[in-house]
Amino acid sequence: QSSLLYSISLCESVLQKPFIFHACDTVLGPEYHKNLTLNSNWIVGCVSDASHHYRTFNIHLDNVVKINEKGEQNYNFAYVGVAGIYDYAEFWRLTREILKQPSNELSDCQTINEMILNGSEFSCNQVKSWLDVGNVDSLKLARSKVPSSFHVLDKDDENIFIFDGYVY
Repeated sequence: QSSLLYSISLCESVLQKPFIFHACDTVLGPEYHKNLTLNSNWIVGCVSDASHHYRTFNIHLDNVVKINEKGEQNYNFAYVGVAGIYDYAEFWRLTREILKQPSNELSDCQTINEMILNGSEFSCNQVKSWLDVGNVDSLKLARSKVPSSFHVLDKDDENIFIFDGYVY
């Protein structure tokens, strides 16, 4: 089995307290940290007209009512892939149920939607902007805004990682 939700589920034993889910392809600026607490559920959203690239969500009275699949035309914010999970026991209970269903497209969004349907409230933490490094076009934009200390010659079949001073 392979999916984002399955990967998250492998952390259940060490995340038995409120936690922040952060997608690996999301880069947020310093203003993001100002209002984050773990005393409630929340997700981070940004105004965007690129619903074909991102999941989006709808709010009503400052609470998230649904996370939509990519391409939704009626929404308030793009979901940037960051969420605060205060009700972690409910998150893990629903995640285990969802993972019993056959699908490879499962993510945190399915669990959060189920939590909302079951009465959990999620507020919206709005950011002015974020950088997505999850597709080629947005990666180019991110690289232009956050210059690197080294130059990488991209190749389709190779990756470069620098860890503890070593290049892999």
